[in-house]
Amino acid sequence: MYLYASYVRAPFYFSQYVLVYLYLGHLCVTFGLAFLFSLAFEVPFLNLEKVVSKCLDQNKRKRRASFSNHHNNWQHPEHPELKDSVVLMRRRSDKFTS
Repeated sequence: MYLYASYVRAPFYFSQYVLVYLYLGHLCVTFGLAFLFSLAFEVPFLNLEKVVSKCLDQNKRKRRASFSNHHNNWQHPEHPELKDSVVLMRRRSDKFTS
C-alpha cells in the first residue's frame, strides 16, 4: 500500500478509513489474482492426475483379473474337489480385502 501511495501524483493523506479502504481493495485484487494463478497451475495437474490414476486403476484391475483367473483354474492333482473349496475361500477373503 505504501508503494501504491508513493506512485500517486496527487497529494495523498493517510487516515484510518483510507488505509482500510486501500487494504480491502488490495486484498480483493490479491485473492482474485491468486485464484487465477491457482487455476492456471493446478487444473492441468489435476487432469494429469486423473489420467494417471485411471491408467493405474485399469492396470490394477487387469492384474487382479489375471491373478484370479490363474488361481481359479488351479486343481489339486490328487483331489480335484479341493478346487471348489479353495475358490470359495479366496472369494470370501476378497470380500474382506476389497
